[in-house]
Amino acid sequence: MREKLFKNHPYALRGNGSVEAVQRLTQKDLLEFRDRYLVAKNGVISVFGNVRAAEVKKLFEQALGTMKPGELGYRGVDIFSKDRYALELIDEASSDLGSRFFIRIREEMGLAYFVGATQMQGLVPGLFAFYLGTDPQKVEPVKAALLDEISKLANEGLTKEELARAKKKLVGQQQIANQSNDSFGYQCALDELYGLGFDHYKALERDVEGVTLDEIKRVAAKYFRDQPYVLAIVRPPPPAAPKNN
Repeated sequence: MREKLFKNHPYALRGNGSVEAVQRLTQKDLLEFRDRYLVAKNGVISVFGNVRAAEVKKLFEQALGTMKPGELGYRGVDIFSKDRYALELIDEASSDLGSRFFIRIREEMGLAYFVGATQMQGLVPGLFAFYLGTDPQKVEPVKAALLDEISKLANEGLTKEELARAKKKLVGQQQIANQSNDSFGYQCALDELYGLGFDHYKALERDVEGVTLDEIKRVAAKYFRDQPYVLAIVRPPPPAAPKNN
């Protein structure tokens, strides 16, 4: 699916690379990559927990003070999109056990083992995907039901109840995640690198609560009705032919 959506963009590549690409790597390639990307301008140090800030700062200055500044920075693009939170709420509303997709396709029709949505956001536009798992013999009716529900979402948006539930879940999950120093520090470091600011998390509840039903409807139509999509079907391999004795 990603190869079809992104074609020659890096998002189309597998994170772990291909066997052929990894086998071609040399020590020179790795050193050049390190010297280009592992530089001070591309880094943010994030320290969370019960520490003495001045002492930690001194230790980092001693260890990394001679690090090369580098020439490459990060591009600020669609991570700042005004549609970001509306899509996150649609993602949330489409992914839980009470979603319209789950209720119709799994509970009412009994056609899927699991069904939901996911998305990938980054420095350039990522992807938003609806997914499900089903019996190989039921692919066609499942595909028809899924596309029908997506069409309804694209034309009607979410209901008032769906939006309210999605807002509570999205904000609540972030608050729970922020209780972990590891998760909290990682997110703040990413937000700083993206140019959003390390304290961007403080605006989450305000921004999420500010999303209206009309905005959800506009965003749903923009991404799920007015743009082409890629449909990826992964089937089990066909049974092996019996061997002749």
